[in-house]
Amino acid sequence: MKNKKNKIVLAATSGKMFSGASKALLELAQNFKKRNIQVIVLLPEEGDLKIKLDQLNISSFVFREYNSWYTWEKNNKINIFKYVIKRVLNYLTILKIEKFLKKEKPDIVHVNALTAYTVGAAAINSHIPVVWHIREFMEEDLGVKFTNKKFSLKLLNQATAYIAISKSVKKKWQPFFSKDINVVYDGLPLENYLVKKKNIKKTNINVILYGRIVPGKGQLFFLQGMNYLLKKYPQVHVSLAGFIEDKNYFSKCEQFIRKNNLSSKIDYVGEVSNIKELLENQNIVCVCSVKEGFGRVIIESMLAKCIVVSADSGAASELIEDGKNGYLYKANSKEEFEKKVEKAILEKDNLDLDDIQKDAEKFSTNNNANKILRIYKNIV
Repeated sequence: MKNKKNKIVLAATSGKMFSGASKALLELAQNFKKRNIQVIVLLPEEGDLKIKLDQLNISSFVFREYNSWYTWEKNNKINIFKYVIKRVLNYLTILKIEKFLKKEKPDIVHVNALTAYTVGAAAINSHIPVVWHIREFMEEDLGVKFTNKKFSLKLLNQATAYIAISKSVKKKWQPFFSKDINVVYDGLPLENYLVKKKNIKKTNINVILYGRIVPGKGQLFFLQGMNYLLKKYPQVHVSLAGFIEDKNYFSKCEQFIRKNNLSSKIDYVGEVSNIKELLENQNIVCVCSVKEGFGRVIIESMLAKCIVVSADSGAASELIEDGKNGYLYKANSKEEFEKKVEKAILEKDNLDLDDIQKDAEKFSTNNNANKILRIYKNIV
């Protein structure tokens, strides 16, 4: 395949920029553009992701998808009328996308995650090779499930190839697919995260948890664990950062801070776009997610010379060797979380952060794109 002849449609599953999936799609699109590969991004809704794509002069189009594909895991009662109406509207969207694909004639359609389907369905109907990226466990991390699992798996099994973002994600989904799932870890644009010199006073120890504020990311668990350590180590300061997706959950976090008189020791710094700047003055980054499909925050933090303390769940153990390049604690064990963060505080000068950073550089957007292009080559 010669790059100049390539035309790739990347199908986003959200119009919002705050998720790791959207960031990964944007970075892949930029990398392809640098290689003179024609890229078109299709979105299921308007949002700041389209604004960013427009700023980067990457072609993008919105084909409205109505959410009938998945529902909350705890939702056992489905409104059949609404479900049918949304399926009909999505059928019309699929017809529009088929018409678009017939005009553009892409070599491959690459669907960015499991949480949307109309572009994938249109490409399959149009006999265009489909690569379906699997970024999530769904029930375990997002708390969602397929509304009609039989319908969803039947469609997904018609894809040409699959990419899982970790071995853990592959292990969850491989039994449902007849073809072997490729494992390709996500990549990051290194220049956006590499920190050469930290900006922290030696007397201070700064600990942060950042990411979407939802129960699955474990902010409340983090605060509960840090409560004990803040009383024991007065030099420690804690920060939370991230988009408030669940306002009720964030209110619970705020109530815990007030109830335990921690307002002077804990800051909420808001949603931050410049992660490199955020991490320049942090020593320790905690990852308290219930289960991460990859763990982008882990790699971002290693590139910024931070010590990572993560729950030993999902893909974390694929990225962290306990005591060597970070610390792992038993998921949901507050006692072990406190123990490992305390170890990071006391032994923060024992880990070779330069070596950790250098090793994390293998998770580059360029390496990620190279592996994805090899998968493309095998199916076109």
